[in-house]
Amino acid sequence: MYVTYVRTKLKERLSKGQQGVNPLDGFCRKHDIAYSQSSDLQDRNKADYELEQRAWERVKSKDAKFGEKAAAWLVTTAMKAKRNLDMRIKQGGRVTKSPQTNSFRRGVIKKVAKVLKESPPQNTLKKSASIALKAARVAIKNVGGKNKVRVPRIIPFDHSGGFLPLLPILGALGAVGSLAGGASAIAKTIIDAKNAKKKLEEDHRHNAAMEAIGAKGSDILPEITDNYNESRHSTTGYKPIDVTKSKEKLILKTVYNHIKISGVRKFKVGDIVRISKNKHVFAKGYTPNWTTELFKITAVKITNPITCLLEDMRGQPIQGAFYAEELQKTTNPDVYLVEKVLRRKGQKIYVKWLGLDKCHNSWIEKKNVL
Repeated sequence: MYVTYVRTKLKERLSKGQQGVNPLDGFCRKHDIAYSQSSDLQDRNKADYELEQRAWERVKSKDAKFGEKAAAWLVTTAMKAKRNLDMRIKQGGRVTKSPQTNSFRRGVIKKVAKVLKESPPQNTLKKSASIALKAARVAIKNVGGKNKVRVPRIIPFDHSGGFLPLLPILGALGAVGSLAGGASAIAKTIIDAKNAKKKLEEDHRHNAAMEAIGAKGSDILPEITDNYNESRHSTTGYKPIDVTKSKEKLILKTVYNHIKISGVRKFKVGDIVRISKNKHVFAKGYTPNWTTELFKITAVKITNPITCLLEDMRGQPIQGAFYAEELQKTTNPDVYLVEKVLRRKGQKIYVKWLGLDKCHNSWIEKKNVL
């Protein structure tokens, strides 16, 4: 997305301090701020001209991405068309419009503004533009025919939900320009339409492929099932079409005759072990890969592979089973590390053991501490 500033949300975006996603977006932001500060036609015309110049600079800029350049070109064209339709200024700054044309335009604007005011708010720019177009056509007929107002151009987008009005040309109608949300909304609408068309093309390709498969479904389905049933499976050694109830025991023996139960037991009941911390075997680091806390093996299960059941040194069973590869037999099961001395009383001290929680805190003889 290359333009995010839309005048309908200008106050909200300014309150958040948003500056724009790129230079073009920043110029659109300044343009919409100028529109919000003045409703004078000449001031807005100057803002349009400023945005037109800045957008054209982004078109020629070498550091602008393709998407921003495309949006900048559209904004430049939009502002130029809007200014040409809004007013033509001679030297001296006078508007060269006849009273009859001005009266005709004011009548159209009033009619369109009334329709837009009475119509419910629309969620999309396309619906709002459609309402504005219909209101403008009706107003033109009622005020004085079609020969004095140019009909807005329509840009067709094949099969993408209708047509996208070239909104800058409607900028002469103040109510429609406000509804469109300024230059930011124009650029955003065109970019959204481009993305929608791209997605539509992808959907068309997918649907075409699915329709082709569906059209052949009645012909290729028997071929697929026949090929599957006639193919020998490496697991069973038989074709599915040859598998019957009478061969059940033979197939069971064929599938499971290569399974070997681990014969050598690495641990026995009563061994004191540490548990792996699930750290990768080749991971670099200075922290140990095994728990400080010790556990006792209470059972060795003959599974494939062999698993062990554990309990902590207080006799509390540990949930689940552990593979032999996750355990390490300790060399000095009676040696514990003291993390902190919490209390002293005579020849005894109350300590917290390293790697164990506070429920393991205990009193020990001071002479047993090395």
